Amino acid sequence: KDTKLDMLKDSINSIINQSYENFEFIIVCDGSKDDYDFISKIKDKRIKIIKHEVSLGLTKSLNEALKICKGKYIARMDSDDYSLKDRLKIQVEFLESNLDIDICGTYAKHFGDKNDFIIDLFNKTYEKKAELFIYNRITHPSIMIRKSFIENNNIIYNENFKYAQDYELWAKCCMSTNIY
Repeated sequence: KDTKLDMLKDSINSIINQSYENFEFIIVCDGSKDDYDFISKIKDKRIKIIKHEVSLGLTKSLNEALKICKGKYIARMDSDDYSLKDRLKIQVEFLESNLDIDICGTYAKHFGDKNDFIIDLFNKTYEKKAELFIYNRITHPSIMIRKSFIENNNIIYNENFKYAQDYELWAKCCMSTNIY
């Protein structure tokens, strides 16, 4: 059975080995010495590590990463997620070709100790906005968002939300942009 460190290694490798290579890779080590010890040994010039001695929590860590990222687009991942090899390439190409879209996401498949199931997405923005009233089908670790949209709209995660901070963010974003 995979350990937490094995999942972290697979997650990081799924990004390092992307077919699209022009990116910065911000990794937040939120109070875990074991994670930091492992990550600090990875030799990849694209990696930038934010180290917290004591956990600040996911929401504050996400906001900290948003503040320092320099890229045109921001892709999201968690330590127990895995991206297919062409994920970043496909999302960058999509956003480059669709200037009216600020956020795009992908299908997602749950695996491991959970029952396998796929989260599918509607492709029409109005359907995405309408369904946010009922539940969140935007898979947080599959999104890519324009950095300019974040900056121009002062978008940050609401730090009052310990859980479902992504749901709150998407509800806020869908009022002023298109999500695909």
